[in-house]
Amino acid sequence: MIINEIELKNCISGQMGNPHAFLGLHSLGGESGLVARAFDPDAKGNIKIIDQRSGKAYLLNQIHSDGFYEGIIS
Repeated sequence: MIINEIELKNCISGQMGNPHAFLGLHSLGGESGLVARAFDPDAKGNIKIIDQRSGKAYLLNQIHSDGFYEGIIS
C-alpha cells in the first residue's frame, strides 16, 4: 500500500478536502511508474483499469473493505 493510513481514512470518510490529489493516476516519481487509485464502494472484488492505447489491463487491489483500490503501473 502506498497511500498512508491517515490519507486512506480521510478519503473513505469524506474528510479529505481534495480527494483528486489521491484518486486517479499519479506519478511515483522518476521512472518508477504510476500509482492508480479508485474509490468504489459498490465494486465486487478487485477492479481493473485498461490502457486504451495498448489494451493492457492493470489490476487494482482492494486495500480497504469500504471499496478503496490501489495498484502500480510500471
